[in-house]
Amino acid sequence: MDVGFGTKKLILVLCLGVSGVARAQEPLPNSMAAIGDSITAGAVAQFTTQSWYNPKDLIGLLYRLLRASLQNSVEPAQRKDLSWATGANNRHWVHSHYAMLSYLAERDGRSGVHVYNAAVSQEDSGDALKQLDRVVDWSVTTQSQGAPDYVTIFIGANDLCNDPGEPSTTTETYRSRITKLVHEVLVRNRKSKVLLVELPDVNRVWNFAREKKLSRLKKFQNCSVLWRSSNLCQSVLGDLTPAERQRSQNQNREYNRVLRETTAQFRSQAGRYGGDRVRLATGFFNQELNFDDQAIDCFHPNFRGQSKIGWKSFSQTWWYPQLKPRVDDYTQWVKHVVATRKYAKPKELHEPIKQRQSFARHKN
Repeated sequence: MDVGFGTKKLILVLCLGVSGVARAQEPLPNSMAAIGDSITAGAVAQFTTQSWYNPKDLIGLLYRLLRASLQNSVEPAQRKDLSWATGANNRHWVHSHYAMLSYLAERDGRSGVHVYNAAVSQEDSGDALKQLDRVVDWSVTTQSQGAPDYVTIFIGANDLCNDPGEPSTTTETYRSRITKLVHEVLVRNRKSKVLLVELPDVNRVWNFAREKKLSRLKKFQNCSVLWRSSNLCQSVLGDLTPAERQRSQNQNREYNRVLRETTAQFRSQAGRYGGDRVRLATGFFNQELNFDDQAIDCFHPNFRGQSKIGWKSFSQTWWYPQLKPRVDDYTQWVKHVVATRKYAKPKELHEPIKQRQSFARHKN
């Protein structure tokens, strides 16, 4: 059949359009790193609030606490393989950024993403540059570039969790630290992209979890008693006056305002930093994480909560448009990975993290 000139022209335009869409897809990162605190480090994420009724879980928790005490380190309590950023675990699957980028890379016939998690429990924004130093050292050593292609930054909760009566990190100090952190990543690698993550509403955790029953043990009968006994983030979870609680809430909001303004600042300086290189993942301030998403301490997210954070934040990245049409394929890929225990061997995920992990130890 003879195809007229107009039809040929239409076909050519359509082909060029499809080609343009393909070219417009954001290239996948070859390397990624995570900077943050205990949430990004996956602290106690393998334990749920139901772990109080599971002897095996309690023994596992006590073992890790003993190791942490003997080593004077928070590392034994961390589970970076369950982190929203770098998680990949056969038993407790987490929809982490690493997992979803790995799927996209495998779909495209590429080798996997190199990953490093520098997050350390108990650290705040003042420690973030030290974490970046470790990230840069890892990137230079293993990737031969000044910074990874993709860096997530989720830090600030410990700036709120000061001792009661002591001032939290000031808004301007927090702004200065975050700004310097993002700047350093962007100038070390002109291809790097940075995802800032909005802080969760820490007071909301206090509201919905404080009276939840935990165990038959009097010392741990509910979340409030547990927080008091463990001295966990008392500036938020402690017995505060309404004025003190409101002050904490306001500071939480101020930090998130800083994150929004910092993102806008870098995006407005395209001539200096390039185009769309910094984004802010939002929606966490009032995200509906429920009690079933909490770890054994009623504060940190367990693997289910980590998975929700991972999915919600990844949906605001440069690569989610490539994943969204293929969610069903991704789900099947996850089932295959779990069934074949693809991440069972440390070499396939944990080695890139563990080989530099000595840098990430936090001394009390």
